[in-house]
Amino acid sequence: MYRLNFSLKSAEDPAGHGDTRKRDSRLLLGIFGLALLLRLGFWFEISGTPLDRWHEWEQTDMATYLVQARQLSSVDWLAHEPYHPYHMWQQIAPPEKWLEWYGPHQFHQAPAYAYAIAVVERVLDNPLVWIKGLQLLLGALTCVLAAAVAGCLAGTVAAVTTGLLAATYGPLFYLEAQLLREGPAVFALLALTVLLACFATRGPAPDAGTLARQVLKFAVPLGLFATFHEMASVIAVAAALTISVVCARTGGRTIALGLGFLVLGYTLGFAPLLVRNVSVGAPAFSVSCRTQINFVHANEADAPQGGLSFTNAGPSPRFVEIIERADGSFPAAIAGVWRSYDGDFGRLIDNAGLRFRTLWHPGEIPDNSSYSFFRKQSGVLAFLPTFPIVFALGMAGWLASWWRLRDARQDLAAHAVFGLVLLGLVSSLTLIHPVARFRLYLVPLLWIYAGIGVAHFARFSQSREPRASAALASIALAAFALQEYLKNDPPPTVPRASDYSFASRIALEEENFDLARKFAEEAARQFPRKGSYYGNLGLALAQHGADEQALADFERAYAMQPRLPRILEALEQQRSKVQQLR
Repeated sequence: MYRLNFSLKSAEDPAGHGDTRKRDSRLLLGIFGLALLLRLGFWFEISGTPLDRWHEWEQTDMATYLVQARQLSSVDWLAHEPYHPYHMWQQIAPPEKWLEWYGPHQFHQAPAYAYAIAVVERVLDNPLVWIKGLQLLLGALTCVLAAAVAGCLAGTVAAVTTGLLAATYGPLFYLEAQLLREGPAVFALLALTVLLACFATRGPAPDAGTLARQVLKFAVPLGLFATFHEMASVIAVAAALTISVVCARTGGRTIALGLGFLVLGYTLGFAPLLVRNVSVGAPAFSVSCRTQINFVHANEADAPQGGLSFTNAGPSPRFVEIIERADGSFPAAIAGVWRSYDGDFGRLIDNAGLRFRTLWHPGEIPDNSSYSFFRKQSGVLAFLPTFPIVFALGMAGWLASWWRLRDARQDLAAHAVFGLVLLGLVSSLTLIHPVARFRLYLVPLLWIYAGIGVAHFARFSQSREPRASAALASIALAAFALQEYLKNDPPPTVPRASDYSFASRIALEEENFDLARKFAEEAARQFPRKGSYYGNLGLALAQHGADEQALADFERAYAMQPRLPRILEALEQQRSKVQQLR
Protein backbone atom coordinates (compact mmCIF):
# COMPACT_ATOMS: atom_id res chain seq x y z
CA MET A 1 0.00 0.00 0.00
CA TYR A 2 1.34 3.41 -0.98
CA ARG A 3 2.06 5.78 1.89
CA LEU A 4 2.65 9.51 1.83
CA ASN A 5 6.19 10.09 3.10
CA PHE A 6 8.86 12.75 2.88
CA SER A 7 11.23 11.17 0.37
CA LEU A 8 11.11 12.99 -2.94
CA LYS A 9 10.32 10.96 -6.03
CA SER A 10 12.41 11.01 -9.18
CA ALA A 11 12.26 9.20 -12.50
CA GLU A 12 15.36 7.20 -11.60
CA ASP A 13 14.28 6.37 -8.04
CA PRO A 14 10.48 6.71 -7.73
CA ALA A 15 10.40 5.31 -4.21
CA GLY A 16 12.81 7.92 -2.93
CA HIS A 17 15.50 5.41 -1.76
CA GLY A 18 19.26 5.28 -2.09
CA ASP A 19 21.51 8.23 -2.71
CA THR A 20 18.56 10.48 -3.55
CA ARG A 21 17.78 10.74 0.18
CA LYS A 22 21.03 12.64 0.73
CA ARG A 23 20.23 14.92 -2.20
CA ASP A 24 16.72 15.47 -0.86
CA SER A 25 18.07 16.38 2.57
CA ARG A 26 20.45 18.91 1.07
CA LEU A 27 17.63 20.38 -1.02
CA LEU A 28 15.31 20.79 1.97
CA LEU A 29 18.16 22.22 4.05
CA GLY A 30 18.82 24.78 1.30
CA ILE A 31 15.14 25.79 1.26
CA PHE A 32 15.20 26.14 5.03
CA GLY A 33 18.34 28.30 4.84
CA LEU A 34 16.90 30.60 2.16
CA ALA A 35 13.59 30.95 4.01
CA LEU A 36 15.28 31.75 7.31
CA LEU A 37 17.77 34.14 5.69
CA LEU A 38 15.02 36.21 4.05
CA ARG A 39 12.98 36.25 7.25
CA LEU A 40 15.86 37.32 9.44
CA GLY A 41 16.94 39.87 6.84
CA PHE A 42 13.50 41.47 6.89
CA TRP A 43 13.35 41.39 10.69
CA PHE A 44 16.77 43.02 11.02
CA GLU A 45 15.72 45.62 8.45
CA ILE A 46 12.69 46.74 10.46
CA SER A 47 14.28 46.29 13.88
CA GLY A 48 14.37 49.58 15.77
CA THR A 49 11.74 51.15 13.49
CA PRO A 50 8.01 51.70 14.02
CA LEU A 51 7.37 48.59 11.89
CA ASP A 52 8.79 46.46 14.70
CA ARG A 53 6.49 48.07 17.27
CA TRP A 54 3.16 47.46 15.53
CA HIS A 55 1.92 45.54 18.58
CA GLU A 56 1.70 48.86 20.43
CA TRP A 57 -1.16 50.02 18.22
CA GLU A 58 -4.14 49.62 20.51
CA GLN A 59 -6.54 48.96 17.60
CA THR A 60 -4.87 45.64 16.70
CA ASP A 61 -5.19 42.03 17.79
CA MET A 62 -1.49 42.24 18.62
CA ALA A 63 -2.20 44.64 21.45
CA THR A 64 -5.08 42.41 22.58
CA TYR A 65 -2.84 39.32 22.76
CA LEU A 66 -0.28 41.25 24.77
CA VAL A 67 -2.78 42.66 27.27
CA GLN A 68 -4.46 39.25 27.67
CA ALA A 69 -1.07 37.58 28.20
CA ARG A 70 -0.07 40.06 30.88
CA GLN A 71 -3.41 39.63 32.61
CA LEU A 72 -2.89 35.88 32.63
CA SER A 73 0.64 35.97 34.03
CA SER A 74 0.17 38.72 36.59
CA VAL A 75 -3.47 38.49 37.69
CA ASP A 76 -5.24 35.23 36.94
CA TRP A 77 -3.94 32.23 34.96
CA LEU A 78 -7.48 30.92 34.60
CA ALA A 79 -8.78 34.28 33.34
CA HIS A 80 -12.07 34.30 35.22
CA GLU A 81 -12.78 37.65 33.53
CA PRO A 82 -10.93 37.56 30.18
CA TYR A 83 -9.80 40.79 28.58
CA HIS A 84 -11.98 42.16 25.78
CA PRO A 85 -10.79 45.20 23.79
CA TYR A 86 -13.05 48.00 22.64
CA HIS A 87 -12.06 49.13 19.15
CA MET A 88 -13.20 51.96 16.92
CA TRP A 89 -15.36 49.69 14.75
CA GLN A 90 -17.36 48.68 17.86
CA GLN A 91 -18.71 52.14 18.64
CA ILE A 92 -22.23 51.21 17.61
CA ALA A 93 -22.69 49.99 21.20
CA PRO A 94 -21.03 50.80 24.56
CA PRO A 95 -18.44 48.40 26.07
CA GLU A 96 -20.98 47.07 28.57
CA LYS A 97 -23.27 45.92 25.77
CA TRP A 98 -20.43 44.16 23.97
CA LEU A 99 -19.50 42.32 27.16
CA GLU A 100 -23.11 41.21 27.43
CA TRP A 101 -23.02 39.90 23.85
CA TYR A 102 -19.70 38.12 24.40
CA GLY A 103 -21.06 36.12 27.32
CA PRO A 104 -19.49 35.43 30.71
CA HIS A 105 -15.97 34.03 31.13
CA GLN A 106 -15.37 33.30 27.44
CA PHE A 107 -12.07 34.28 25.83
CA HIS A 108 -12.09 36.96 23.15
CA GLN A 109 -10.15 34.66 20.80
CA ALA A 110 -8.67 31.17 21.11
CA PRO A 111 -6.35 31.66 24.09
CA ALA A 112 -3.31 29.42 23.52
CA TYR A 113 -1.32 32.16 21.75
CA ALA A 114 -1.84 34.56 24.66
CA TYR A 115 -0.87 31.80 27.11
CA ALA A 116 2.31 31.16 25.12
CA ILE A 117 3.22 34.86 25.28
CA ALA A 118 2.52 34.87 29.02
CA VAL A 119 4.80 31.89 29.64
CA VAL A 120 7.64 33.34 27.56
CA GLU A 121 7.33 36.67 29.39
CA ARG A 122 7.62 34.91 32.74
CA VAL A 123 10.73 32.86 31.92
CA LEU A 124 12.78 34.92 29.41
CA ASP A 125 14.19 38.40 29.04
CA ASN A 126 13.18 40.28 25.88
CA PRO A 127 10.16 37.98 25.39
CA LEU A 128 8.87 39.63 22.24
CA VAL A 129 12.22 39.09 20.54
CA TRP A 130 12.10 35.40 21.42
CA ILE A 131 8.50 35.04 20.25
CA LYS A 132 9.14 36.72 16.90
CA GLY A 133 12.36 34.75 16.41
CA LEU A 134 10.57 31.46 17.09
CA GLN A 135 7.79 32.42 14.68
CA LEU A 136 10.32 33.14 11.93
CA LEU A 137 12.02 29.79 12.59
CA LEU A 138 8.66 28.03 12.43
CA GLY A 139 7.91 29.88 9.19
CA ALA A 140 11.08 28.46 7.62
CA LEU A 141 9.93 24.98 8.68
CA THR A 142 6.58 25.65 6.99
CA CYS A 143 8.48 26.15 3.74
CA VAL A 144 10.37 22.88 4.22
CA LEU A 145 7.18 20.95 4.98
CA ALA A 146 5.40 22.32 1.90
CA ALA A 147 8.40 21.51 -0.31
CA ALA A 148 8.63 17.98 1.10
CA VAL A 149 4.97 17.29 0.41
CA ALA A 150 5.21 18.63 -3.15
CA GLY A 151 8.31 16.53 -3.76
CA CYS A 152 6.64 13.44 -2.37
CA LEU A 153 3.72 13.86 -4.76
CA ALA A 154 5.48 15.08 -7.90
CA GLY A 155 9.27 14.93 -7.61
CA THR A 156 12.26 17.21 -7.23
CA VAL A 157 11.11 19.93 -9.63
CA ALA A 158 7.90 20.30 -7.61
CA ALA A 159 9.86 20.43 -4.35
CA VAL A 160 12.21 23.12 -5.63
CA THR A 161 9.39 25.24 -7.08
CA THR A 162 7.25 24.96 -3.95
CA GLY A 163 10.21 25.63 -1.68
CA LEU A 164 11.25 28.76 -3.57
CA LEU A 165 7.70 30.14 -3.66
CA ALA A 166 7.24 29.47 0.05
CA ALA A 167 10.63 30.82 1.12
CA THR A 168 10.14 34.08 -0.79
CA TYR A 169 6.45 34.68 0.00
CA GLY A 170 6.56 38.09 1.67
CA PRO A 171 2.86 38.34 2.65
CA LEU A 172 3.45 35.50 5.11
CA PHE A 173 6.84 36.22 6.62
CA TYR A 174 6.20 39.92 7.16
CA LEU A 175 3.44 38.78 9.56
CA GLU A 176 5.68 36.18 11.18
CA ALA A 177 7.83 39.09 12.38
CA GLN A 178 4.83 40.57 14.20
CA LEU A 179 2.97 39.56 17.32
CA LEU A 180 0.32 37.64 15.40
CA ARG A 181 -0.62 33.96 15.44
CA GLU A 182 -0.96 33.58 11.66
CA GLY A 183 2.56 32.21 11.11
CA PRO A 184 2.28 29.37 13.68
CA ALA A 185 -1.32 28.72 12.58
CA VAL A 186 -0.29 28.30 8.93
CA PHE A 187 2.35 25.75 9.96
CA ALA A 188 -0.11 23.86 12.19
CA LEU A 189 -2.84 23.78 9.55
CA LEU A 190 -0.46 22.41 6.94
CA ALA A 191 1.01 19.85 9.35
CA LEU A 192 -2.44 18.62 10.40
CA THR A 193 -3.51 18.36 6.77
CA VAL A 194 -0.43 16.26 6.01
CA LEU A 195 -1.11 13.99 9.01
CA LEU A 196 -4.67 13.51 7.79
CA ALA A 197 -3.43 12.74 4.26
CA CYS A 198 -1.00 10.18 5.68
CA PHE A 199 -3.90 8.48 7.44
CA ALA A 200 -5.97 8.45 4.24
CA THR A 201 -3.20 6.87 2.15
CA ARG A 202 -2.79 3.95 4.57
CA GLY A 203 -6.26 2.63 3.94
CA PRO A 204 -8.44 0.83 6.50
CA ALA A 205 -6.67 -0.36 9.65
CA PRO A 206 -6.54 -4.13 10.23
CA ASP A 207 -7.67 -3.92 13.86
CA ALA A 208 -9.04 -1.50 16.47
CA GLY A 209 -5.67 -0.96 18.13
CA THR A 210 -4.00 0.06 14.89
CA LEU A 211 -6.94 2.32 14.02
CA ALA A 212 -6.71 4.00 17.43
CA ARG A 213 -3.00 4.74 16.97
CA GLN A 214 -3.53 6.06 13.46
CA VAL A 215 -6.41 8.37 14.41
CA LEU A 216 -4.93 9.62 17.68
CA LYS A 217 -1.77 10.72 15.82
CA PHE A 218 -3.67 13.63 14.30
CA ALA A 219 -6.68 13.88 16.62
CA VAL A 220 -4.69 14.87 19.74
CA PRO A 221 -2.69 17.61 17.93
CA LEU A 222 -5.96 18.77 16.36
CA GLY A 223 -7.57 19.21 19.79
CA LEU A 224 -4.53 21.11 21.00
CA PHE A 225 -4.61 23.32 17.89
CA ALA A 226 -8.28 24.09 18.63
CA THR A 227 -7.11 25.97 21.73
CA PHE A 228 -4.87 28.06 19.45
CA HIS A 229 -7.08 28.85 16.47
CA GLU A 230 -10.73 28.63 15.50
CA MET A 231 -9.83 27.20 12.08
CA ALA A 232 -9.30 23.83 13.76
CA SER A 233 -13.01 23.25 13.12
CA VAL A 234 -12.30 23.02 9.36
CA ILE A 235 -9.75 20.25 9.89
CA ALA A 236 -12.09 18.53 12.35
CA VAL A 237 -14.85 18.31 9.72
CA ALA A 238 -12.36 17.13 7.09
CA ALA A 239 -11.05 14.52 9.53
CA ALA A 240 -14.54 13.18 10.29
CA LEU A 241 -15.34 12.86 6.58
CA THR A 242 -11.98 11.26 5.79
CA ILE A 243 -12.33 8.72 8.60
CA SER A 244 -15.85 7.86 7.45
CA VAL A 245 -14.74 7.24 3.86
CA VAL A 246 -11.59 5.29 4.74
CA CYS A 247 -13.31 3.14 7.36
CA ALA A 248 -16.40 2.52 5.20
CA ARG A 249 -14.50 -0.21 3.40
CA THR A 250 -14.69 -2.39 6.52
CA GLY A 251 -18.18 -1.54 7.74
CA GLY A 252 -20.18 0.74 9.98
CA ARG A 253 -18.62 -0.55 13.21
CA THR A 254 -15.18 0.61 12.03
CA ILE A 255 -16.58 4.03 11.11
CA ALA A 256 -18.03 4.35 14.61
CA LEU A 257 -14.71 3.32 16.17
CA GLY A 258 -12.76 5.76 14.01
CA LEU A 259 -15.04 8.68 14.82
CA GLY A 260 -14.96 7.70 18.50
CA PHE A 261 -11.17 7.78 18.50
CA LEU A 262 -11.32 11.19 16.76
CA VAL A 263 -13.54 12.58 19.53
CA LEU A 264 -11.34 11.01 22.21
CA GLY A 265 -8.12 12.37 20.75
CA TYR A 266 -9.60 15.80 20.16
CA THR A 267 -10.84 15.93 23.76
CA LEU A 268 -7.42 14.89 25.09
CA GLY A 269 -5.72 17.67 23.13
CA PHE A 270 -8.39 20.18 24.13
CA ALA A 271 -8.27 19.09 27.80
CA PRO A 272 -6.32 22.11 29.20
CA LEU A 273 -8.92 24.57 27.91
CA LEU A 274 -11.76 22.21 28.80
CA VAL A 275 -10.60 22.11 32.44
CA ARG A 276 -10.24 25.89 32.51
CA ASN A 277 -13.72 26.45 31.05
CA VAL A 278 -15.38 24.13 33.54
CA SER A 279 -13.45 25.72 36.41
CA VAL A 280 -14.60 29.27 35.67
CA GLY A 281 -18.14 28.48 34.50
CA ALA A 282 -17.67 29.04 30.76
CA PRO A 283 -19.26 26.66 28.22
CA ALA A 284 -17.11 23.53 28.31
CA PHE A 285 -15.94 23.53 24.67
CA SER A 286 -15.99 27.28 24.05
CA VAL A 287 -12.92 28.68 22.33
CA SER A 288 -13.83 32.22 21.32
CA CYS A 289 -16.80 34.50 21.86
CA ARG A 290 -16.08 36.25 18.56
CA THR A 291 -17.23 33.49 16.18
CA GLN A 292 -20.90 34.46 16.28
CA ILE A 293 -20.09 38.19 16.28
CA ASN A 294 -17.86 37.89 13.21
CA PHE A 295 -20.37 35.75 11.33
CA VAL A 296 -23.23 38.20 11.82
CA HIS A 297 -21.02 41.24 11.16
CA ALA A 298 -19.86 39.82 7.80
CA ASN A 299 -23.08 38.20 6.57
CA GLU A 300 -26.09 40.31 7.54
CA ALA A 301 -27.76 42.17 4.70
CA ASP A 302 -26.52 45.65 5.64
CA ALA A 303 -22.91 44.60 6.36
CA PRO A 304 -20.56 47.45 5.31
CA GLN A 305 -18.96 46.75 1.92
CA GLY A 306 -20.90 43.49 1.72
CA GLY A 307 -18.86 42.11 4.63
CA LEU A 308 -15.49 42.56 2.96
CA SER A 309 -13.60 43.97 5.94
CA PHE A 310 -13.86 45.61 9.31
CA THR A 311 -14.32 49.35 8.99
CA ASN A 312 -14.20 52.23 11.43
CA ALA A 313 -17.88 52.75 10.71
CA GLY A 314 -18.52 49.39 12.35
CA PRO A 315 -21.53 47.11 11.97
CA SER A 316 -24.98 48.33 11.01
CA PRO A 317 -28.01 48.77 13.32
CA ARG A 318 -29.37 45.52 11.89
CA PHE A 319 -26.35 43.75 13.40
CA VAL A 320 -27.43 44.93 16.86
CA GLU A 321 -30.96 43.68 16.26
CA ILE A 322 -29.75 40.22 15.20
CA ILE A 323 -27.27 39.82 18.07
CA GLU A 324 -29.81 41.00 20.63
CA ARG A 325 -32.47 38.57 19.44
CA ALA A 326 -29.99 35.68 19.18
CA ASP A 327 -29.06 36.02 22.87
CA GLY A 328 -25.93 33.90 22.48
CA SER A 329 -27.50 31.19 20.28
CA PHE A 330 -25.60 30.55 17.05
CA PRO A 331 -28.60 28.91 15.28
CA ALA A 332 -30.68 31.96 16.22
CA ALA A 333 -27.95 34.22 14.81
CA ILE A 334 -27.97 32.29 11.53
CA ALA A 335 -31.76 32.62 11.39
CA GLY A 336 -31.45 36.36 12.06
CA VAL A 337 -28.97 36.78 9.21
CA TRP A 338 -31.34 34.92 6.88
CA ARG A 339 -34.28 37.14 7.91
CA SER A 340 -32.19 40.28 7.35
CA TYR A 341 -32.40 39.72 3.58
CA ASP A 342 -36.21 39.76 3.60
CA GLY A 343 -36.34 37.08 0.92
CA ASP A 344 -33.90 38.93 -1.36
CA PHE A 345 -31.91 35.83 -2.32
CA GLY A 346 -30.06 37.72 -5.06
CA ARG A 347 -28.63 40.15 -2.56
CA LEU A 348 -27.50 37.27 -0.38
CA ILE A 349 -25.70 35.67 -3.33
CA ASP A 350 -24.15 39.01 -4.33
CA ASN A 351 -22.68 39.61 -0.87
CA ALA A 352 -21.38 36.05 -0.58
CA GLY A 353 -19.97 36.25 -4.11
CA LEU A 354 -18.20 39.50 -3.30
CA ARG A 355 -16.49 37.93 -0.28
CA PHE A 356 -15.62 34.81 -2.32
CA ARG A 357 -14.02 36.88 -5.10
CA THR A 358 -12.08 38.87 -2.55
CA LEU A 359 -10.35 35.69 -1.39
CA TRP A 360 -8.61 35.62 -4.78
CA HIS A 361 -7.92 39.36 -5.03
CA PRO A 362 -4.36 40.02 -6.28
CA GLY A 363 -3.73 42.54 -3.51
CA GLU A 364 -3.41 42.05 0.23
CA ILE A 365 -6.50 43.40 2.00
CA PRO A 366 -5.17 45.11 5.16
CA ASP A 367 -6.40 44.34 8.63
CA ASN A 368 -4.09 44.52 11.66
CA SER A 369 -1.34 45.70 9.36
CA SER A 370 -0.96 46.54 5.70
CA TYR A 371 1.40 44.55 3.49
CA SER A 372 1.52 47.35 0.94
CA PHE A 373 2.64 49.80 3.65
CA PHE A 374 5.35 47.47 4.93
CA ARG A 375 6.46 46.77 1.38
CA LYS A 376 6.96 50.47 0.73
CA GLN A 377 9.28 50.65 3.73
CA SER A 378 11.23 47.43 3.09
CA GLY A 379 13.83 46.62 0.48
CA VAL A 380 13.55 42.92 1.28
CA LEU A 381 9.84 42.77 0.44
CA ALA A 382 9.95 45.06 -2.57
CA PHE A 383 10.72 42.50 -5.30
CA LEU A 384 9.39 39.25 -3.85
CA PRO A 385 6.53 37.30 -5.49
CA THR A 386 3.02 37.84 -4.18
CA PHE A 387 -0.36 36.15 -4.46
CA PRO A 388 -1.00 36.42 -8.24
CA ILE A 389 1.92 34.12 -9.09
CA VAL A 390 1.01 31.59 -6.40
CA PHE A 391 -2.65 31.64 -7.44
CA ALA A 392 -2.01 31.19 -11.17
CA LEU A 393 0.51 28.38 -10.80
CA GLY A 394 -1.47 26.77 -7.99
CA MET A 395 -4.71 26.64 -9.96
CA ALA A 396 -2.92 25.15 -12.98
CA GLY A 397 -1.20 22.56 -10.80
CA TRP A 398 -4.38 21.64 -8.94
CA LEU A 399 -6.27 20.94 -12.17
CA ALA A 400 -3.31 19.13 -13.71
CA SER A 401 -2.84 16.91 -10.65
CA TRP A 402 -6.40 15.59 -10.91
CA TRP A 403 -6.05 15.07 -14.63
CA ARG A 404 -2.83 13.05 -14.18
CA LEU A 405 -4.21 10.89 -11.36
CA ARG A 406 -5.08 8.28 -13.96
CA ASP A 407 -1.30 7.67 -14.10
CA ALA A 408 -0.82 7.76 -10.31
CA ARG A 409 -3.90 6.39 -8.61
CA GLN A 410 -1.98 5.91 -5.39
CA ASP A 411 -1.95 9.70 -4.91
CA LEU A 412 -5.74 9.95 -5.03
CA ALA A 413 -6.27 9.79 -1.26
CA ALA A 414 -3.72 12.54 -0.55
CA HIS A 415 -5.13 14.84 -3.21
CA ALA A 416 -8.67 14.15 -1.97
CA VAL A 417 -7.69 15.25 1.55
CA PHE A 418 -5.95 18.38 0.26
CA GLY A 419 -8.98 19.20 -1.87
CA LEU A 420 -11.35 18.63 1.05
CA VAL A 421 -9.35 20.92 3.34
CA LEU A 422 -9.05 23.56 0.61
CA LEU A 423 -12.81 23.46 0.06
CA GLY A 424 -13.44 23.74 3.80
CA LEU A 425 -11.09 26.71 4.15
CA VAL A 426 -12.61 28.54 1.19
CA SER A 427 -16.14 27.94 2.50
CA SER A 428 -15.35 29.12 6.02
CA LEU A 429 -13.37 32.17 4.84
CA THR A 430 -16.29 33.19 2.64
CA LEU A 431 -18.44 33.40 5.78
CA ILE A 432 -16.17 35.95 7.49
CA HIS A 433 -14.29 39.07 6.47
CA PRO A 434 -11.84 37.76 3.82
CA VAL A 435 -8.86 39.92 4.77
CA ALA A 436 -5.36 39.02 3.65
CA ARG A 437 -4.05 37.46 6.85
CA PHE A 438 -6.95 34.96 6.87
CA ARG A 439 -6.30 34.04 3.23
CA LEU A 440 -2.83 32.89 4.25
CA TYR A 441 -4.32 29.58 5.43
CA LEU A 442 -4.98 28.70 1.78
CA VAL A 443 -1.54 29.63 0.52
CA PRO A 444 0.56 26.55 1.52
CA LEU A 445 -1.72 24.27 -0.49
CA LEU A 446 -1.40 26.65 -3.45
CA TRP A 447 2.40 26.51 -3.07
CA ILE A 448 2.26 22.73 -3.24
CA TYR A 449 0.04 22.67 -6.31
CA ALA A 450 2.13 25.38 -7.96
CA GLY A 451 5.14 23.08 -7.61
CA ILE A 452 3.14 20.14 -8.95
CA GLY A 453 2.00 22.23 -11.91
CA VAL A 454 5.55 23.27 -12.83
CA ALA A 455 6.70 19.65 -12.49
CA HIS A 456 3.92 18.47 -14.82
CA PHE A 457 4.80 21.19 -17.33
CA ALA A 458 8.45 20.10 -17.27
CA ARG A 459 7.46 16.46 -17.85
CA PHE A 460 5.12 17.39 -20.69
CA SER A 461 7.89 19.37 -22.35
CA GLN A 462 10.44 16.57 -21.95
CA SER A 463 8.05 13.94 -23.28
CA ARG A 464 7.03 16.21 -26.15
CA GLU A 465 3.36 16.51 -25.31
CA PRO A 466 2.63 19.93 -26.82
CA ARG A 467 -1.13 19.78 -26.26
CA ALA A 468 -0.74 19.04 -22.57
CA SER A 469 1.91 21.76 -22.18
CA ALA A 470 -0.29 24.28 -24.00
CA ALA A 471 -3.31 23.34 -21.88
CA LEU A 472 -1.39 23.82 -18.65
CA ALA A 473 0.07 27.15 -19.80
CA SER A 474 -3.43 28.29 -20.85
CA ILE A 475 -4.82 27.54 -17.39
CA ALA A 476 -2.05 29.58 -15.76
CA LEU A 477 -2.60 32.49 -18.18
CA ALA A 478 -6.35 32.38 -17.55
CA ALA A 479 -5.68 32.59 -13.81
CA PHE A 480 -3.41 35.61 -14.40
CA ALA A 481 -6.16 37.22 -16.49
CA LEU A 482 -8.65 36.62 -13.69
CA GLN A 483 -6.30 38.39 -11.28
CA GLU A 484 -6.14 41.38 -13.63
CA TYR A 485 -9.94 41.46 -13.72
CA LEU A 486 -10.20 41.25 -9.92
CA LYS A 487 -7.91 44.26 -9.54
CA ASN A 488 -10.98 46.38 -10.30
CA ASP A 489 -12.95 44.94 -7.36
CA PRO A 490 -13.62 47.33 -4.49
CA PRO A 491 -11.26 46.24 -1.64
CA PRO A 492 -8.52 48.85 -1.05
CA THR A 493 -5.04 47.36 -0.85
CA VAL A 494 -2.96 50.54 -0.70
CA PRO A 495 -1.45 51.82 2.58
CA ARG A 496 -4.07 53.25 4.90
CA ALA A 497 -4.09 56.64 6.60
CA SER A 498 -4.00 54.80 9.93
CA ASP A 499 -0.74 53.08 8.93
CA TYR A 500 0.96 56.42 8.46
CA SER A 501 -0.61 57.81 11.63
CA PHE A 502 0.72 55.05 13.85
CA ALA A 503 4.15 54.91 12.19
CA SER A 504 4.47 58.70 12.51
CA ARG A 505 3.42 58.58 16.15
CA ILE A 506 6.13 56.06 17.01
CA ALA A 507 8.76 57.97 15.02
CA LEU A 508 7.90 61.15 16.90
CA GLU A 509 8.01 59.34 20.24
CA GLU A 510 11.53 58.24 19.36
CA GLU A 511 12.37 61.81 18.26
CA ASN A 512 13.25 60.46 14.81
CA PHE A 513 12.06 63.56 12.95
CA ASP A 514 13.62 62.55 9.62
CA LEU A 515 11.62 59.33 9.59
CA ALA A 516 8.46 61.15 10.70
CA ARG A 517 8.95 63.59 7.81
CA LYS A 518 9.37 60.69 5.41
CA PHE A 519 6.04 59.25 6.55
CA ALA A 520 4.42 62.71 6.28
CA GLU A 521 5.66 63.15 2.72
CA GLU A 522 4.44 59.69 1.68
CA ALA A 523 1.06 60.31 3.30
CA ALA A 524 0.74 63.69 1.59
CA ARG A 525 1.20 62.06 -1.81
CA GLN A 526 -1.48 59.48 -1.10
CA PHE A 527 -3.83 61.66 0.99
CA PRO A 528 -3.36 65.20 -0.36
CA ARG A 529 -6.16 66.60 1.81
CA LYS A 530 -4.95 65.17 5.12
CA GLY A 531 -2.46 67.51 6.78
CA SER A 532 -2.43 66.05 10.29
CA TYR A 533 0.91 64.30 9.65
CA TYR A 534 2.66 67.62 9.05
CA GLY A 535 0.71 69.16 11.93
CA ASN A 536 1.92 66.50 14.37
CA LEU A 537 5.46 66.88 13.07
CA GLY A 538 5.25 70.63 13.57
CA LEU A 539 4.08 70.21 17.18
CA ALA A 540 6.96 67.86 17.96
CA LEU A 541 9.54 70.13 16.34
CA ALA A 542 8.18 73.17 18.19
CA GLN A 543 8.55 71.34 21.50
CA HIS A 544 12.19 70.67 20.65
CA GLY A 545 12.95 74.28 19.68
CA ALA A 546 13.05 73.80 15.90
CA ASP A 547 10.65 76.72 15.43
CA GLU A 548 11.40 77.59 11.80
CA GLN A 549 10.95 74.00 10.67
CA ALA A 550 7.82 73.71 12.80
CA LEU A 551 6.34 76.81 11.16
CA ALA A 552 7.02 75.38 7.69
CA ASP A 553 5.27 72.15 8.62
CA PHE A 554 2.27 73.97 10.06
CA GLU A 555 2.01 75.95 6.83
CA ARG A 556 2.04 72.71 4.81
CA ALA A 557 -0.62 71.23 7.07
CA TYR A 558 -2.79 74.35 6.70
CA ALA A 559 -2.43 74.30 2.91
CA MET A 560 -3.75 70.74 2.91
CA GLN A 561 -6.54 71.24 5.47
CA PRO A 562 -7.32 74.99 5.71
CA ARG A 563 -10.67 74.37 7.41
CA LEU A 564 -9.34 72.41 10.36
CA PRO A 565 -9.46 74.79 13.36
CA ARG A 566 -6.68 73.17 15.38
CA ILE A 567 -4.23 73.44 12.48
CA LEU A 568 -5.06 77.12 11.97
CA GLU A 569 -4.69 77.77 15.70
CA ALA A 570 -1.31 76.00 15.83
CA LEU A 571 -0.13 77.90 12.74
CA GLU A 572 -1.04 81.29 14.20
CA GLN A 573 0.63 80.49 17.52
CA GLN A 574 3.80 79.34 15.79
CA ARG A 575 3.90 82.40 13.53
CA SER A 576 3.64 84.63 16.58
CA LYS A 577 6.40 82.70 18.35
CA VAL A 578 8.76 82.88 15.34
CA GLN A 579 8.13 86.61 14.89
CA GLN A 580 9.06 87.22 18.52
CA LEU A 581 12.23 85.19 18.15
CA ARG A 582 13.21 87.10 15.04
